Amino acid sequence: MKYFAHSKKNQPVENRQILEEHLTNVGGLPITFDKPFGKK
Repeated sequence: MKYFAHSKKNQPVENRQILEEHLTNVGGLPITFDKPFGKK
């Protein structure tokens, strides 16, 4: 079974983001937030 993130009603399945992909992308965001503070 597939789960989708941020799905809207009547939106084609092709335009939806799979939840696993969404969580992987969001999980990498904190790395980009600390760069302005000199973290590597």
